[in-house]
Amino acid sequence: MQSEAFELQSKGLKLKKFTFRDAWTMMFIFLLFVFVRTFGEALVAMFMSLMEPHLPEAMKQAIYIYTDGVATGFTGNATVVMTGIGFIIGSAAVLKKSLQLISEDRKRREELARFKPIEVNAEPKKGIEGYMGKAPVYVDIILFVLATIGAALGIGMLFDLSGVTSSESYQAVAKLQYSCAPVIGVIVYGLIAPAAEEIVFRGGIFNYLKRHFPIRLAALFAVFIFAFYHGNSAQTGYAFIMGSFICYGYEYFEDFRAALFIHMGANTAAYIMTYVSKAYPAVRNWGTALVLVVVAGVCVYLLNKKKPGIV
Repeated sequence: MQSEAFELQSKGLKLKKFTFRDAWTMMFIFLLFVFVRTFGEALVAMFMSLMEPHLPEAMKQAIYIYTDGVATGFTGNATVVMTGIGFIIGSAAVLKKSLQLISEDRKRREELARFKPIEVNAEPKKGIEGYMGKAPVYVDIILFVLATIGAALGIGMLFDLSGVTSSESYQAVAKLQYSCAPVIGVIVYGLIAPAAEEIVFRGGIFNYLKRHFPIRLAALFAVFIFAFYHGNSAQTGYAFIMGSFICYGYEYFEDFRAALFIHMGANTAAYIMTYVSKAYPAVRNWGTALVLVVVAGVCVYLLNKKKPGIV
């Protein structure tokens, strides 16, 4: 059974033809974000290099790495903070367009609601479907929280245990992400980075694609771009799975904030878990990973009983 949103978008409202111009407009959102983010980080690094002689000694020690009295680089904390600034600048460059697309998506949903059929004397559902159909929204939220934590930690563990994360490219990224104080890492990679990426990939690209394609196909294309953006095999695979789940959350709640909170929750949980597993290595094992993945799967199964057809 297809979801009502999927059927109504396919039948009730006409989708626009996807042209080369549309493809370029969509990719421009992505390319502009990447360019401005990269250029912004470079400018911030250049500015900090020029400021080095004029800063107090205590600040210098916190920001720069010195070799024989000469500043030769930036500390992990400073590097990660500059990465966060790059995310903010990059997402700001596309924020206006993304907000426009989020607003259009909201209006399109209101229009779709007009086509929603009214069930008269429908037989009450029984079993799990009956319970989930009557369950208040806080049950949905709890299930999404459990699914997010289960998927983020379980898939991350499976990738670690299977050796997927042993590639040099991934290890270079991980070295940067964990070169700072934990609180800085959580703020940048748990809050700022996912917020910026959601503005681009779900707020911008996914919503743009929904103008032209049925929801499932739009989600698939958006997730491919999201996965490609991450660059290395480990993060690409993880991003494809979690990106699909984030799109699912967006469509389930029909609210961009759901995608935002799911991504933040997943990143924060995964980041903190790295420190936990270092302190308690026994936590990371195949049994724990499989249990977490099963928990996530069961939660999605229950959610799909309430709103079937989204996945």
